[in-house]
Amino acid sequence: MILYDIKDEDALLRDVQESKLSILIGMDSFSYIIQHPERGLHRFRFVQVDEAKGDNIQKLDYALRGEAALQRQFQEVRVAFLTHLFTAVPDRLYKLGEDRAYLEHIGPLRDDDLALTDDLMPVKAHQIYQVPERLIQVLQQILPPHRQRHWSTLFINHFGNQHFSGSGHQLYLYILGNKLHVVLFREGELEFQNAFSFQSSKDCLYYTMLVYDQFGLTPDKSVVHLCGQIMTDSDIYRLLDRFLPHIPTMPLPGHFKLAKPLLKFPPYFYVDHALNLL
Repeated sequence: MILYDIKDEDALLRDVQESKLSILIGMDSFSYIIQHPERGLHRFRFVQVDEAKGDNIQKLDYALRGEAALQRQFQEVRVAFLTHLFTAVPDRLYKLGEDRAYLEHIGPLRDDDLALTDDLMPVKAHQIYQVPERLIQVLQQILPPHRQRHWSTLFINHFGNQHFSGSGHQLYLYILGNKLHVVLFREGELEFQNAFSFQSSKDCLYYTMLVYDQFGLTPDKSVVHLCGQIMTDSDIYRLLDRFLPHIPTMPLPGHFKLAKPLLKFPPYFYVDHALNLL
C-alpha cells in the first residue's frame, strides 16, 4: 500500500546518475527520497507492505522490485535500517567478534539474523543492530553498491556532534507510522535510545512521559526536538503540546532544498532522509 507519493515530474526526467538515493527500510515498510544536485529533494515515496500473513522479506522483495525509480543507477545509494533490536556499547567495553552476543542479551535472534555494527564517534561507542541476512541479500540484488547504517546512528552521529560540549538534556522524538523512536543526550553523552510501538496517541504520550520519569527530566529544563510523520494538527501533537511547554519541530539539517511538490509537508517530515544523505 502506498501511503505517500510526492514527486517533481520535471526533475524525474533528468539524469539520475547525478542523483543520490536514500532509502529507509523496516520489516513492514520502506520509504525513499531522491536528491538531485540542482532540484534538491524531489521524490518521496512511502510503501507499506501487505499486512496479510506471509513472509515479510518476500513481500518487501516483491514491493522493492516493483519500484521503477529504484531500478536506475544513482551516483550514491544510502540505506538506513529501522530494525527493532539494537544497542550501543561503549568503546571501552566493546570486544570485536562479540556483536551477536551483545544483541542476544536484549532479545532473541534467529539463525539468519546478522549483527551489524556502526561507529558512534561523538559518544565513543558502537551501535550494534540486527538485520536479517535475507534482507541484506535482497538489497544487494536490487540496489547498486550502497552504504548502510541503523536509523539511530544517523541521529546520534549528527546531533551528538552538536551537543559534544554538553548542553543539558536534549530529547529527540522521531515518529514514523506507529513507532516512537527516542534518543536522549545528557551533557553531550548518549543516555538513552529506544523504539516503542504504540496503538493510540495516548500510548505515544505515555512512552514519552515514561522517558521523562525514568531519567528525572522536567519539561521546563529539557529541550525536545520533534520530527517524522506527524502533523501539528494531529491528536499526537496536541497531546504532546499539552504536557510539554515547548516542542519545536526540527529543521532540515545541512543545506537541503525541497522541490515545490515536497513542500506539501513541513521540512521536519524529511529529516530522517536528510540525515541519511549527509
